[in-house]
Amino acid sequence: MKFFSKLPQIDFIRLRYVALSLSALLIATGIGSLIVKGGPNYGIDFTGGTLVQLKFAKSLPLDEVRRTMDALEVC
Repeated sequence: MKFFSKLPQIDFIRLRYVALSLSALLIATGIGSLIVKGGPNYGIDFTGGTLVQLKFAKSLPLDEVRRTMDALEVC
């Protein structure tokens, strides 16, 4: 059973250098971006540590919260 009566004929071998050039450009752009930005930005999953999320009924100064947390010395 034929679903398509006329299939497109694309010469992929003729376009291989275009595809290779595009791939090389994309890879070089990605590597260049990593170099310019100083490498990948690792999240808490890769750097280690603990993520603490706090919710308060009223807004508090951030530096006060940090000072209080640092004073606990839990680690």
